[in-house]
Amino acid sequence: MKTKNVLLVYFILAGFGLFACSEETINPTPELPQSNLGYQLERTLLGEQAKEFVNRLHFQSVTENENLIGFYKGEDDQAVIYVTRYPKQEKAQEDFRKMTSKIIKGGFAFTNGEHLEYLSKPVFRCFGMGQTHFVFTLDTQLFWISINTMKANQFLEEYLKYME
Repeated sequence: MKTKNVLLVYFILAGFGLFACSEETINPTPELPQSNLGYQLERTLLGEQAKEFVNRLHFQSVTENENLIGFYKGEDDQAVIYVTRYPKQEKAQEDFRKMTSKIIKGGFAFTNGEHLEYLSKPVFRCFGMGQTHFVFTLDTQLFWISINTMKANQFLEEYLKYME
């Protein structure tokens, strides 16, 4: 009798599994597309893991907000998209201003910081560690993209179009 119950439970769970596979999967992190400009999303960090990663990157605690990180692999290089979600748009913009003003003042691993506009959106661009870095806000989110300089502008433009 116990064997029949175990088999019944197994078949019910298997049925749910097949049903779940046939449903369209909703991306819980729409800010991290599966691909962009030939770069494929290889790994994501979410929640506490992402927050710890960002804090370790800065050698101190810099965020208490929800963070998402997407690691992308291109043909011969990599890109990373960092996203921080804020409760209010004003807070995202405030942190954007603080971050970019520190970079412009210098003394960090980044140089030549400047405010630009891409697809009618204000974006901060700087260079460092062999890559181009873009920082910008959209609604209640702050974004930082790091990518190979040769593909940077096109990657950013494709990403901004994706986020529209």
